[in-house]
Amino acid sequence: MMDNFTPVPQIDQFQLGQLRKRRNRMRIYMVFSVLIAIVSLLALIFNQQLIYRLFEISPTLQQLHIPAAAEMIRQKVGEQTDYFGHLLGWLFWLAFKPLAAFIGAFVVVIYAKRWRFFQIRMLGFGKKVLAWLISFILIWSGLAWLQAEIRDSDDIQQQYAEVVEYKQNISQSRMYFYVQRSQLAEPMNDYLLAQTALLQKPADTTTAKYYVDKLIEYENNHPTFQVQYDIDKHQLWAMQQQIYGKAVTPLAQSVQDAIPMIDKVMAYSRWLFMIATIIFGFFTVIFYGLTRQFSKRLERINTQLRKE
Repeated sequence: MMDNFTPVPQIDQFQLGQLRKRRNRMRIYMVFSVLIAIVSLLALIFNQQLIYRLFEISPTLQQLHIPAAAEMIRQKVGEQTDYFGHLLGWLFWLAFKPLAAFIGAFVVVIYAKRWRFFQIRMLGFGKKVLAWLISFILIWSGLAWLQAEIRDSDDIQQQYAEVVEYKQNISQSRMYFYVQRSQLAEPMNDYLLAQTALLQKPADTTTAKYYVDKLIEYENNHPTFQVQYDIDKHQLWAMQQQIYGKAVTPLAQSVQDAIPMIDKVMAYSRWLFMIATIIFGFFTVIFYGLTRQFSKRLERINTQLRKE
């Protein structure tokens, strides 16, 4: 009797281990499916913005472009600094980084211990401390990188927004003040002031048209216009689209010629993201069902083992 009874728990334990592996595998597949489905859905929602950003174009002016030839203007913009805002931001990150890294390292270690791969390698208090320290350093480094990216981007955008802002007349803006006191060529001044007018909310198209018309006339008379002044043709295209609804000059037309291809990419990518969302959403449901099924089988086997 004992010889016939002994192999049964061994078979059940082996089956239990296999089921756990399958369940964990299904969980991993489910998580990846969810992530891909979410990313695909977000890409579908913001498809137009993503494609336009990829090709560095926009039907309306989105940001100020200061050419390298206008380095004097760029330096003056950079001199405007919000010291109090920087102090508050610095204090926030000073408190947030160590706190987030401290708690995050514990969370990483706790969840890592659920995986057999890490369980074997984190036996003993010393190894757990080492794993926590590595997690702390990685999280801190990631947050430090994020802080630098956010700070640089926000600083530039905030400074540019303050420079182009005016209430009634463009002459009230700091950009106009800088341009009038600089020694830049007239086309460069017109380029900067046209952007300043279109970046208002709502856009000051009347003022912008005056400067854009001058840019169009200058470009038609000077073929080396872009090279000479480091003008961004995408900005010219956006300005002409916003004012005239079409490309007027050769530089803007060179951007317009790429629009049909961009529209095709946008259409194909929309279908691709839609199909990916549906497929991986379906996979998520399947893997979730399989995970639940394996979990229920594990519960039944554990119950039988406890009874024996």
